Amino acid sequence: MRFTNRPSATCSNFGTRSKLSARWVSIPVAIAATLLVGSLAGIASANAQDTGVNMQEQCEKQFPPIPPLAGAYAYIADQHSAHSWKCGYYVVVVGEPVPEVVDDLSIDVQAFCNRHHAGRAIVLDEGNPYSWRCRP
Repeated sequence: MRFTNRPSATCSNFGTRSKLSARWVSIPVAIAATLLVGSLAGIASANAQDTGVNMQEQCEKQFPPIPPLAGAYAYIADQHSAHSWKCGYYVVVVGEPVPEVVDDLSIDVQAFCNRHHAGRAIVLDEGNPYSWRCRP
């Protein structure tokens, strides 16, 4: 008995069937790629118009010297967090300024951007303290 409906390996439809299967596989791949690109669009990336943020300058402006506190300095509390910038005060001891954390003072990064008319404060990488920028 001979089966006429069963395709053989030498059938001319064989190539067409594999192309059709490739199309069905490529559609989900294209959808996944589109979703990935769409989700990455929300991540901030460097822009040629971005301005760097000087945290030391912002500390000095935000926390001016108040005797016996000689002046403010910027420091990073956690090397793995962009939001860990803090200000401390130098305390004058016997005529020499000595760095000492008088308080855990937060830095207003947006105030830096506003003072420089540079747009809004953004962070490019939450895990990198040096990734703050002002974006027009």
